[in-house]
This record gives sequence, C-alpha cells and structure tokens, in this order.
Amino acid sequence: MAWWLATPMAIALATLFGTVSGALAVRTEGIYTIMITLAIASAFYYFTNQNWIIFNGHTASTPSSHRISGVSTGVRMSHSTM
Repeated sequence: MAWWLATPMAIALATLFGTVSGALAVRTEGIYTIMITLAIASAFYYFTNQNWIIFNGHTASTPSSHRISGVSTGVRMSHSTM
C-alpha cells in the first residue's frame, strides 16, 4: 500500500479508536477511568500480537528490519535506539 494512502487511513483509524475509547473512559469516574483505559490498551496489545497477518507480529521492530514501506532508511535500527 502506498504511504500517501496509508497515512490518511491510519489517521482516520486512530481518530476513530481514540474517539471510541475516549467515549468509554469519559463516562467513568476516579480509578475506573484508569482501569478502563488500561484494559483497552491491554486488549489492543494482545489483539496486535495475535494477528500476524494484519500487523506482522513483532517482526517490524526486530534489529534486522531497516526498511519502512520498501524505502531503505539507511540506518540500522535496534531495540536500544527506539
């Protein structure tokens, strides 16, 4: 997918996800606000880890990956530089 198409789609998806999770969190009070946002974040983390086809697992952050959308960055990234 081209970056010029993926960028607006990513912004729209992040806006939608933030709106939905914010609507859930704003309806709660006190410690429950923190608990619901943590639960949503944990659910999203496990969702991305289990869907290798969509999110490509953890291979996007391995030290050997120094290509972003097929464009070489010229910099070898590792976990210590992120």
